[in-house]
Amino acid sequence: MSEYADDIAKYFRNITSTRGLPLSPGSSRVVFMVFSDIMTYAANRRRGFLERNPCVDLEQGERPAPSNLSPRVLTPEETPRLLEACQPEWL
Repeated sequence: MSEYADDIAKYFRNITSTRGLPLSPGSSRVVFMVFSDIMTYAANRRRGFLERNPCVDLEQGERPAPSNLSPRVLTPEETPRLLEACQPEWL
């Protein structure tokens, strides 16, 4: 087991937003997937920063669970309302 696996598991048990609120399961999962990809990149034989990705050593219960929710798609009526509510610099 990687020496970092326990630290990673602890981090994802306590992950919060910048406002200190717990992240939703879906957001936690996305952060975990990006973090795992970064660790894979660092462990790549050409890079050699790590021997292996420490995320692979986490047990199933230590990883953020995938969301069972289907994504919600805006209706044709909701799209213009959303765009009207956006700040000009977001468009």
